Amino acid sequence: MLNLLGHRARRRVVGRPGRLLLAAVACCWLLTLPDVAAGQGRRGPSFDRSLGLVPESGLLNTPMGVAVSATDPTRIFVVDYGNARIQVFRPVGRPDMGYWGSRGEGRGQFWQPMDVATSPDGRYVYVVDAGRARVMQFEIEKLCIGGIDIGCSRDVLNEWGSYGSGPGAFRAPTGLAVDRKGRVYVADEASGNIQVFEADGTDARILVDQKLGGPGVLNHPRDIDVDAEGQIWVADTENHRIVVFDGEGKLVTQHLGGAERFHKPTGIAVAPDGSFIVRDFDPSYRSPRLWRYDASGRLSGSPITLEGYDKRSRYLLQGVDFLPDGNAVVANPYAGVMRLGESSETAVSLYLLPQGGDQLQPLAVRGERPGQFAYPMSVAVGKRYVVVGDTDNQRIQLLDAELGYAPARVVGAPELPLEEIAGVAISEGATALSTRIYVSDRALNQIFVLDPTGAVRDVWGDGRPRDFNKPGGVAVDAAGNVYIADTNNKRIVKRAASGEELASFGRDELSQPDGVAIGPGGLLYVTERGQPRLTAFRTEDGLAMARWDADPLDMQRPEPGELLKPVAIAADDRFVYVLENTGFLHVRTQVFAPEPGKPLSESVVAVFTDSEGAGPGLVYDPYGIAAHPDGRVLIADSGNNRVQLYRWSGDLAPSPVAPTDEPTAEPSRTPTTEPTDEPSATPTAEPTDAPTALPSATSTAVPTDAPTAPATVQASPTATADRPTRLNPLLTVYLPHVIRRW
Repeated sequence: MLNLLGHRARRRVVGRPGRLLLAAVACCWLLTLPDVAAGQGRRGPSFDRSLGLVPESGLLNTPMGVAVSATDPTRIFVVDYGNARIQVFRPVGRPDMGYWGSRGEGRGQFWQPMDVATSPDGRYVYVVDAGRARVMQFEIEKLCIGGIDIGCSRDVLNEWGSYGSGPGAFRAPTGLAVDRKGRVYVADEASGNIQVFEADGTDARILVDQKLGGPGVLNHPRDIDVDAEGQIWVADTENHRIVVFDGEGKLVTQHLGGAERFHKPTGIAVAPDGSFIVRDFDPSYRSPRLWRYDASGRLSGSPITLEGYDKRSRYLLQGVDFLPDGNAVVANPYAGVMRLGESSETAVSLYLLPQGGDQLQPLAVRGERPGQFAYPMSVAVGKRYVVVGDTDNQRIQLLDAELGYAPARVVGAPELPLEEIAGVAISEGATALSTRIYVSDRALNQIFVLDPTGAVRDVWGDGRPRDFNKPGGVAVDAAGNVYIADTNNKRIVKRAASGEELASFGRDELSQPDGVAIGPGGLLYVTERGQPRLTAFRTEDGLAMARWDADPLDMQRPEPGELLKPVAIAADDRFVYVLENTGFLHVRTQVFAPEPGKPLSESVVAVFTDSEGAGPGLVYDPYGIAAHPDGRVLIADSGNNRVQLYRWSGDLAPSPVAPTDEPTAEPSRTPTTEPTDEPSATPTAEPTDAPTALPSATSTAVPTDAPTAPATVQASPTATADRPTRLNPLLTVYLPHVIRRW
């Protein structure tokens, strides 16, 4: 029996005479790391394909800023944040007019588009991009937004800004507005200031500066608008108020919301007549709200609560703008469920709010057809099926590898009323009907047990925290036993497939267990929320076999073997895969062949997905990972609304496994279990691209991508224009750190 072992990264103390040499060596070292810095990894699995359909034009994933053209009210520009593009809608008739843009760092591309505004002459549209820390100017009449590429352009006319402080630099620009003279105003959430520019980006001035203090100091301002008199209205989010400044940046007044105060307002729009709309959140449920006021500042009616809620407490910008007739266009980045007619339900992401009314009329919906994902944060893989936790669509999608990863089942409300999917796992049985899918719901404190037809076979936990308290990841061993990271109860729960609780362990070793995986030697490997460590347990009795720690003080630029914010873990019978994601600056997947008693730094097999982007093989804000013994590795590429599939090849490809006689026929199922209630578009908008058809249970189609087929050897992705330079951890973090130490 082995004792619990702790391995910590040790500091090296270098005297002053050696610092110059250290800096020189570090600089040379940076230049010799193209395999890691460029995302090629060290013999990592090769990229195979992306799983997930891009929502067609007219579908919005996490819409934010909204702007109505100043001269043509039939043109409404909406920031489609989740798809990194700008969509154009009409308020009547067929709403969808087209879109432009994609995620990347090339000209005319977006990384984190937040808000949009148009010039007073209707000629230009401006977009502020927080990820690229800049403002982009486009000429409307030359844009390719109608599906015809002849004589149009996707290129940007002008752009300005950089990451930093001072006039013309931004840290996290989110709000954008243009006044009647064409001047451009930007609210910088992180810097807490308001900047103003001429129409072409020149003459940058900080109009409202957080550093100056006083009653007008801002705390994370998210949105901004300019009224007909030239006054500047700011959604001062963390101060829970709307602040009004004059054209010189002097405080004029503030609005707090009356008896029921504003709570984290993130949206503001002022009409030509002086009436205004405020967007904030219900403090109890974090549901998005809308307040309307007349020109004198009196509340018009009761606040309107939109469907959905802020599951991750991000308090996103909530776009709103007025049409000339007094109606308003309202974006809902949380896209809750709204009933359309007597039986149809869909996630509405863009509304029309009539003047004087409180009945929201749908203009656009979320991309939620089978095969389309909205911020998927968890994934599991079996021999035949891939299970995807389609987080923001609050559903599970089952993809069939024998049918080219086409969607086989889509399971969600009302049959499966999920709120916050935290983890998924699959246990494939001797027959398809004996296969089980496990889904943990962090908000409901429950574990759902499904079969491949989507039928709910069991529910573990009654919702009270004594059973599960914010459960996280789920894993299944070869015997069919299920392991659940019971995060806030600080333990691992082991249950039989029947639901019987067999054991509970880890309280003495774990703080907030979040990720679990059965790996080499049959051990259970666990990662913890906010902790840079990996712990291995014996599954028979829950005995801690090893623990690997990494000192966070040494992880400005973590080396292979150190862990910086692990968000997910997976394993097969050879390796353990740890996905790291700080949200900025650092993302990577490390592959280990861990041994108790041996430091992780000596167990690194490969490093890959360490370059962010939207191109083939790249990832953006990933949160889930899965691995299969046949060599497939899948990553839930949350920010790109897709799943990335990789395969081991070459000397690290797994040995072929002899085929078995296990039946894998699709179970027969009545038509009512098929996802027949496809999310419908708005009554006047017809889809422009039909989704992939659901495979029939009796299909005899030849598999297009059998999981055990030999992998095609492809080069790992390299850094491209899709990768913003600000996200290079080597240049922005490690080198300045070395220079400061020197």
